[in-house]
Amino acid sequence: MELVKAVGTGGTAQIRSGVARYCQNIAYTQEICNPDGVIAEQISVEEAAAMLKVSPQQVRVHLANGRLRGAKLSGRWLVDRESVERMRISRAGPGRPLDPENAWGLLWLLSGRHPSWVKPWTMSRLRQRTSVEDLVVSTATRAERRTFRTHSGLIQHLRNDHRLVLTGISASRHYRADVVGRREVEAYVSERNLPGVANDHKLSEMADDPNVVLRVVKGFWPFESGERYAPRAVVAVDLLDSTDERSRRAGSKLLRGPRP
Repeated sequence: MELVKAVGTGGTAQIRSGVARYCQNIAYTQEICNPDGVIAEQISVEEAAAMLKVSPQQVRVHLANGRLRGAKLSGRWLVDRESVERMRISRAGPGRPLDPENAWGLLWLLSGRHPSWVKPWTMSRLRQRTSVEDLVVSTATRAERRTFRTHSGLIQHLRNDHRLVLTGISASRHYRADVVGRREVEAYVSERNLPGVANDHKLSEMADDPNVVLRVVKGFWPFESGERYAPRAVVAVDLLDSTDERSRRAGSKLLRGPRP
């Protein structure tokens, strides 16, 4: 069944219905279908704009540059609701994003570590930015979040890759956070190493059911050689950045707990 024929040219509800029929008749996964051949949760541009409190045109810009996931069908965009929710969470809260080096510096301070690259006169200013609600926004510049899928049999090999620094769900057990993820990987990787990691572990970025989250660090790399787990506050903020309520609670608890 061809997608355009299945979808038709009606309103959003009719398009969703057409996509659902299309998903049920294909034998492979499309960006708009989940692995079971069922339409993923999609919303209209107008609904996404209302959730984000921006104009529909701004939503289309986010879709075009990849900040929001979606599919353009019969001239209309359907937007992945989870990506909208993630953007809404990341934009919530006061304050402005720090530059990458200071974002890392703040997280190092909150982890009880000394950020040697931060100037002394900046250190005192960073110490004032400790609001849990502000951290996801103020440290958003540290890396670009990208999602992939790999075969389940390769997950452990990916987790053991020395080019990665585990964080979020993959480092929660290390810090005894109340959430565990054994079937997925979340980690930091340098932009330079990303192509090699993606090739070696057969990562596919065009997947609607990702099991790998790589936070791609461009330029400044704060981790020590051989470091396996991100510092405590980094892991906590990455858990807070999740759309999963349990992960967010675990991140908040980890961040508010006793500091080293």
